[in-house]
Amino acid sequence: MGGMQIKIRGAASLNPSSNVRPLFVVDGVPIYDTESSMASRGYDPLNSFDYGSGINDINPEDIESMEILKGAKASVLYGSAGANGVVLITTKNGKTAQGIGIQVNYGHEWEKPLSLIDFQNKYGTGQNEYTMAYTDDTRTQRKNVSDRFNFGPKFDGTPMQFFDGTIRPYQTYPNNFLDLFQNGSADYTTVSLQGGGQKGNARLAYTNYDYNGIMENQNHRKNTLSFNGTLRPSDVVSFEFTEKSLCYQD
Repeated sequence: MGGMQIKIRGAASLNPSSNVRPLFVVDGVPIYDTESSMASRGYDPLNSFDYGSGINDINPEDIESMEILKGAKASVLYGSAGANGVVLITTKNGKTAQGIGIQVNYGHEWEKPLSLIDFQNKYGTGQNEYTMAYTDDTRTQRKNVSDRFNFGPKFDGTPMQFFDGTIRPYQTYPNNFLDLFQNGSADYTTVSLQGGGQKGNARLAYTNYDYNGIMENQNHRKNTLSFNGTLRPSDVVSFEFTEKSLCYQD
């Protein structure tokens, strides 16, 4: 859904804008990854989208093991790219066994807002009690004030013209912002086929992920297809095949 801030202990800089993220290597291949956040777009309400980075496309169900490299060992193997550490990820492969193994994993998560703002319900918008606006010079009809502060006139039920042109009482609507939220959920299903023998092994997996957030239209759906295989035609020669496809995402 969004970016993640990841640091390996010991990686630090006196410059807050410096990149101290580790290098991610999946099955021996470094992947593109960069820190992303709404701050990178200056918190612009219309353009502050956080699309995440390369590690967002890693399917947790495909991970076999993880290893952390730090210090000289990481720098020797990966040069300056590994100066802040390296996260080595090995994905699952087929196991040597009789026949074909089938594995099905399913998970469901619920989420809801944990901490909400405790708004005051005594004063309206404005910087002080004299912050008022009127529809014309006769000053007979008050209208709503556009202001970021809520220290304006007290709510007293006076007829007020709102931004949509309707006339409604100037009153509070306690906790109406709760209508913006809903209970969120996430479902993920993984089906994998795996098998192997003396000459090699293989694993084919399909994952469906369906996320519905705590706000309307906060959705994320994707289908991932991955294949890992090893072919050993002789004792001295082996071939490894890895393919990961993001079939659909929105």
